[in-house]
Amino acid sequence: MTRQGRIAAAAAALALVACAGSPVRVALASKEELKSLSLLQLAGAYQTDDVRAEIERRDAERVGSPRYVLLATNEQLASLDEGDLINVWRTKRVSRWRDDTARFQAEDAESRRKAKDELVRRKYFSDEEMRLIEANEVTIGMREAAMITSWWNDASHTNSTRTARGVRKQYVFGLGTRKKYVYTDHGLVTTIQD
Repeated sequence: MTRQGRIAAAAAALALVACAGSPVRVALASKEELKSLSLLQLAGAYQTDDVRAEIERRDAERVGSPRYVLLATNEQLASLDEGDLINVWRTKRVSRWRDDTARFQAEDAESRRKAKDELVRRKYFSDEEMRLIEANEVTIGMREAAMITSWWNDASHTNSTRTARGVRKQYVFGLGTRKKYVYTDHGLVTTIQD
């Protein structure tokens, strides 16, 4: 590389470092500077140990997040709403960092277990609903919350109709020609259509 080429490369590197939100600048930021950056800036940065630690710290502080559930005391778990617990229990997450997959999977499994145990402790679902949820089944007469928990990530969309008698919802599961429709009235599954 010529002298002019080296100078140009050094200038480009300095420009990247000097740019406030650049991935390089974020990766070189101090721990205090990282606290002032947005989560979007952190996610786009080169993943240094400090950047990872800041993302995990924020996730642990976000009430209802899987990391919050993982680190929560029994008192904190008891204060969470059922929707957050259901979300943690039924949603499998994917590791942000390939080199950390084993630890991440273990933490994810533990946070999911804690969320489920808290729902069981509260007796939020009946024994029959828990059996159906574990089997990923839906049946007429089950509560809408149990149906959503059983088939959590599968609904492609939901249609709602408000009438004088209440809210009726249509959940659409599947894509293309292989769709299932589940209808709920007043929070109970009333119809399952293939």
